[in-house]
Amino acid sequence: GTRMHRSIFLLLLAAAQAVGGDDIVEQKSKISVFSHNHVLSEVAGIEELHLPEIEFTTMDALVSRDLPALVRNIHRHPEASKWNAWERWKPDNLVHIRDYFGSLELHSKGERVSYFDDRNEGLLKLNDTRPYGIVSRTIKEFITGCKEGELLYSGGGEHPSFNPDVAPIDASFSVKGMDPKVYLYWACPGVCDYLHFDCQGVLLTQVSGAKDVFVFEPKVFDDLTFYPAIHRNNRYSRMRLCPGMSAVDLEEFPKLSNVTSYYHTRLEAGDAVWLPAYWLHTIGIPEDVTISTSVAIKDPEDIDDQLQLPIVSKGAIHIPSLEAEQYEEKRPAIALYAIHQYIKHAMKSRVISELERVLESLHHRLKPDVATQVETERKCSSFSMKNVGKRDRKRLKSLFKRLNFAGFSKLRREVAHILVSREVEFIAALIMGSENLLSFFKDALRCVGIAKQKSNKENMETKDEL
Repeated sequence: GTRMHRSIFLLLLAAAQAVGGDDIVEQKSKISVFSHNHVLSEVAGIEELHLPEIEFTTMDALVSRDLPALVRNIHRHPEASKWNAWERWKPDNLVHIRDYFGSLELHSKGERVSYFDDRNEGLLKLNDTRPYGIVSRTIKEFITGCKEGELLYSGGGEHPSFNPDVAPIDASFSVKGMDPKVYLYWACPGVCDYLHFDCQGVLLTQVSGAKDVFVFEPKVFDDLTFYPAIHRNNRYSRMRLCPGMSAVDLEEFPKLSNVTSYYHTRLEAGDAVWLPAYWLHTIGIPEDVTISTSVAIKDPEDIDDQLQLPIVSKGAIHIPSLEAEQYEEKRPAIALYAIHQYIKHAMKSRVISELERVLESLHHRLKPDVATQVETERKCSSFSMKNVGKRDRKRLKSLFKRLNFAGFSKLRREVAHILVSREVEFIAALIMGSENLLSFFKDALRCVGIAKQKSNKENMETKDEL
């Protein structure tokens, strides 16, 4: 009844609303690589934006930049110009190198390159298998395979014969005095990556061949149907956004219609693109190149580590033993209370709106994994603050007050939203169990909405009584 809805709302009331971060404003074009290839042709009015061009000076300067940018002619930089890779990695020279890749990914048409997590602990109970084959090829066989239409990919690994080709990595490429992480990426024409994000900034440098890079702002994260954080492909979207593929089905991915723009650039040899942490991106290798080789120079620290954020998934938060957890019917209220506390401390403002947005996003992202979930329908009384005893409330409030959330204020609000969404999922999984998340998010979203409507009708005071 009214008291119960008021109890839920008092659990969730928070600070006043505030306006989010700024957006890039760049030139726009209706002419789109995606549109030409029909991948996004079903999305009405979507526009292609052009990345701003900047000159590379140092990695430190890039890391301080939270917007993406195109870097032309990085091969002319005094230190980068010394790399042997510019000549040695040209296809005509590579065929004479007597070496091999012992663990190449062999993909099939219509399939995306993906990271596949072999761990089982804390993840959804999936029966997935690795979606590609593993093969060995000499360098010459690699290039021959590319010419013959094989979709070979060496992603993110190191190779003792080729690592020295991108040296020196001197002070210009260091980050706060630390050596960056350096990864080599080799791919045949037609290879396409998943749409994904990285947890640290990346300077993706094209050495030979070319690649198309597509970038989406963090603000459309909820519309691009990313996998849940506890999924094996947790940094990736479920959609296939690859040039040359058929249009994305808006009935399957209806939220895609909310996306109004994206960035596109084609990297040629000697070009680079700066991708800040949590900017959403994918790459496609054009059909008119022999082979694409590139180097990713990454910030050595994830952005959450740099800012010392309280990240549940990395063990920074240990939920204390709670009395209510002994009673199954009280767990939803405890979970919602803990989630609200995390969002309140991380986001500071528009907390109720952010809570609803996070719950809706997580429910949407988990729907395709319904087979892993237990179907349960909870009454809104399950989320009432009456189920959270004073001792439990005190323990949780004390826990979140001790943690340092200050780093969230240094992030663009939309980047903070992605991080918060992922951590909320982990908090809910810790308390509810990963098999109960879909129903939990669905019921919590419904009940928060009902409580909010009730409170608005009754003109309740906006006061945080937690």
